[in-house]
Amino acid sequence: MMRAADGRVTRSLEWKLPSLIAGLVLFVVLVYCWASYREMRRSSIATAHGRLDVLVRELAATSGGTLSGRLRGLSTQGAIQHVLESDAARDSAVRSLRRVIGGQDSILRAVQLWTRDGALRFSVGEAFSAADSSRLRMTMDQVARTDSTRRSALFVDGAHVVSWTVFPISNGGSPTGFLAELRRATNAPGAESAIRELTGQDVTIQIANRTGDVWTDLRGAPIRPAFGLDSVPESFTVAGANGEPVLGSRAAISGTPWTLILTLPEATVLEHPFAFLQRMLAIGVLLVLAGALGAWMLSRHVTRPLRAIIDATTAVTEGDYGSRVTLARADEIGLLAERFNTMAARIGDSHTELAKRVAEAQSANEAKSVFLAMMSHELRTPLNAISGYTELLELGVRGPISEMQRQDLIRIRRNGQHLLALINSILNLSRIESGHLALDPADLPVDELMNDIEALIAPQVALKELRYRVIVDGEALVVRADRERLQQALVNLVSNAVRFTDPGGSITVSCRAADDTVLLSVADTGIGIPPDQLEAIFEPFVQLDSGLTRRAGGTGLGLAISRELVTAMGGRITVASIPDMGSTFTIELPRVVMAGHAMRSPEPVRAKDGR
Repeated sequence: MMRAADGRVTRSLEWKLPSLIAGLVLFVVLVYCWASYREMRRSSIATAHGRLDVLVRELAATSGGTLSGRLRGLSTQGAIQHVLESDAARDSAVRSLRRVIGGQDSILRAVQLWTRDGALRFSVGEAFSAADSSRLRMTMDQVARTDSTRRSALFVDGAHVVSWTVFPISNGGSPTGFLAELRRATNAPGAESAIRELTGQDVTIQIANRTGDVWTDLRGAPIRPAFGLDSVPESFTVAGANGEPVLGSRAAISGTPWTLILTLPEATVLEHPFAFLQRMLAIGVLLVLAGALGAWMLSRHVTRPLRAIIDATTAVTEGDYGSRVTLARADEIGLLAERFNTMAARIGDSHTELAKRVAEAQSANEAKSVFLAMMSHELRTPLNAISGYTELLELGVRGPISEMQRQDLIRIRRNGQHLLALINSILNLSRIESGHLALDPADLPVDELMNDIEALIAPQVALKELRYRVIVDGEALVVRADRERLQQALVNLVSNAVRFTDPGGSITVSCRAADDTVLLSVADTGIGIPPDQLEAIFEPFVQLDSGLTRRAGGTGLGLAISRELVTAMGGRITVASIPDMGSTFTIELPRVVMAGHAMRSPEPVRAKDGR
């Protein structure tokens, strides 16, 4: 972790780089594993479907030819003909036929021999129902029409699924009868195991009527239909009994109304792709760990020298200009350290030179302040003497004077007072800059102060024929300030407004409360201030231009002194102005809430036009 310049704690590059590389490697591994798994899954399912299709077709083709192979040969034996045609030799022929049938397999349930005209000549095996007889006659009718072997649809007989197989019997090309057998659909439970060993997968074999009404497995027992045969193609994927996908293929068994169905759980097919995915993920985890370790080692190789440079930079920022970075590297980081050392050395030299210049400037400023204070004090003494002797002459102490002499003395006294005011301004500024300005703060009612200012400024307003308005908030407002200094600042603002407002204009002095402060505003309709001069006007000895100086006079100290005085009292001065439309100067001071002080009713706006 590391702390930024704004105080926020962030992870360092030493950890971000390994995290980023590990994340990228993990993303690539996951995408590759998922894409590979999807492709193997698709390929495995397609391969399984192909194997099932081939296997079901081969089994369907061979199943039709192997059923009842031995009984098919009986249809050409002489014993059959003897039973059908000769009553004299019937007994010996029947005994011979029984010996042959007795050697049949265990799934044979019954055998019958019928003539073409529907007479039963021979029967051996289990008894069967009338429904079984009906299915037998339907099958014999089909054989009679086609003169070929036919098998009935599967039907349930007790705990087994059985069917009739009927063979046509002929003698010299002429049809003479039918040989019928009733047998279980199958009894080969080992066939599934053989197929599983052959395919290596969990294949299930089922047989059903093509109509889908009767289903059986290789044990010959009836089972519930897994799905509708009419709703799936020859190669299909359906949901199994447990809801999991099952792959399947079906094919018609040759010479029968039956369908052979092979199914295989999709989970079995996907075992190999899933095992591949697990192996790939294990390899991916190893790659991520190896990549993170390598990135961490690389990031440490890069970030450690960077951290040294950061520490040195922090030291320089905190003022230790002698801090240097020692790195024996010939790459970009080594070059960066070298450039940093050069920069730090130059900054140290510049700071030393700057400190020297600042000290010289402070010394010069102190000397200036001392000189101004001394000169202001020295100039006030002869000016006071000049003013005193002028008053003595005006009073006639030295003898009578003419009227013209009196007017000259008045001009001398007025210019002396003006010069004394300028000297006092310079003296105040020097005191402020030297920190020797004494303040006497007190709780000051604002309305009293504004009344005093109105009395002081009235002659100037009347002389220029201006409208002067005072707007006092109805609430009794009190500020914490030095009365004399705040009055001086307000008088400076109002005097400036008078100076820069043409005859016929107006000046408005107002006060209002704003949360925990009081705003004293002086607004005029004068010449205004350009936007780029709004800050410069508060600097000492600054006038807008020489033309303005000639028009308005002054030393440019009024606003500078006002701002310093207000700042010293815990307030501030702001200005808003539009050229040729006027300016508004606002003094903002802390408000004092007087406990138990009665609320004052609003006073009417007072206007003074001086005319």
